[in-house]
Amino acid sequence: MLKRPLLLSGIGLAVTLGLTVGGFGLRGTIFAAKDNPSETSAAAVRRVFAEPDSRLGLSNSLETAQRNTATAQNLIRHRSGHQFGADSLTFVNQAEARYATLGKGSLTASALAQALTELAVERLSRMNDAEIDAALGTMRGLRTDQTPSGTLPPGEILVRPWGPTAKAEKVRDYLRKMRSPSERALVTDFARLAITNEVQNRIKLFESAQPELWSAQRITPTQAVVLTYSVLSGDQFLRTSDELAQTMRATQRYYAEKRGLSFSIAERAPYGTNGVIYSSPLNLFDDEMLRALMARFA
Repeated sequence: MLKRPLLLSGIGLAVTLGLTVGGFGLRGTIFAAKDNPSETSAAAVRRVFAEPDSRLGLSNSLETAQRNTATAQNLIRHRSGHQFGADSLTFVNQAEARYATLGKGSLTASALAQALTELAVERLSRMNDAEIDAALGTMRGLRTDQTPSGTLPPGEILVRPWGPTAKAEKVRDYLRKMRSPSERALVTDFARLAITNEVQNRIKLFESAQPELWSAQRITPTQAVVLTYSVLSGDQFLRTSDELAQTMRATQRYYAEKRGLSFSIAERAPYGTNGVIYSSPLNLFDDEMLRALMARFA
């Protein structure tokens, strides 16, 4: 059995690839998905999805499909700075339009989790040393001119927004081993459980917030993009745009007062690569992965 720090660390990097750590317990067991998200959390998500640039709707026409595709991109860009290419968004729009007009091309939560597991493991096994080092570097906390290597203690990375931290060198060794077919098979089994748990948690939260739109039995292409972003970035959509801005300003004040660091938040996003609230290698959720995900809806 893989020890918790090693397992969490390797999967912590691969969160951005689809291998999440949220459900792993102290002995490598998986926490069950939460049965009843709190009303406070559900209300917070409702506020976020009610914002003008965040309003996903029912896809029942070509127009609504196109609007949902644009909304998904705007939501992700606003909260993380991450953008997909126009050609790749065409794939999303086509998949969403197929669902809107023909009622075909949705996935269950289980099928989405399986797709993310396969895509993540495949992508992880192709990472070279430079890609691994770059990804680990984004998990070193906030990087500024004064802290180019991040704000965490030397050699540590932050696995998820809520913790824990892990040793980067152990994670690096673990990820290199993923190039071996036998190691990939082992991680695939763990990843499937972890990703399923994480997807189920998100779906239950979103269902409780907007039961008229979200269902574990019917995830549309644009919903899959938003949900995947949420899982990979650690952004649970619990803060509105104004609340994110307030949190970023509070973080800026904290570093100025407690650590003597001065940096601008004007060009930074809350989440994503070098995010102020949580920095993750979200750039690995790239056009190639997006297209591969959309192919699962064909």
